[in-house]
Amino acid sequence: MAWTLSEVATFAWTGLNDVPTAISGQVMEDLALQSVFFTNNYLKTSISGNSINDTYFSPIVNLTKAWTLARMANVGVQYSFHLGEFSVDKGANSNTEAVQVKTFFDMALLELQQIPKPLLFAKANG
Repeated sequence: MAWTLSEVATFAWTGLNDVPTAISGQVMEDLALQSVFFTNNYLKTSISGNSINDTYFSPIVNLTKAWTLARMANVGVQYSFHLGEFSVDKGANSNTEAVQVKTFFDMALLELQQIPKPLLFAKANG
């Protein structure tokens, strides 16, 4: 199956919690495109944003998630949630996003390393 940037962006956005609506739509597609560029450069391929093979889907989604969380950390999303005695307060200086960004980025790199790179053969003169 071939995936598009829009589908990658939607899949990444729905796979994360508490992503503000300001980081959706075109912003998510831009982050997905950035992930495609990274994958192309890393693997020396030429993946199109309109036809992403299943082989590249998971690493591209994980890269998109990492860059989305990095964007959220830069934006400084803040929220406070209380349910009885349980509460979660997230300020702009939380380390949670940094850990998640590293986790998704490392996972994507591991997945990319599992994909075989094209071999180039050249004949030496002499």
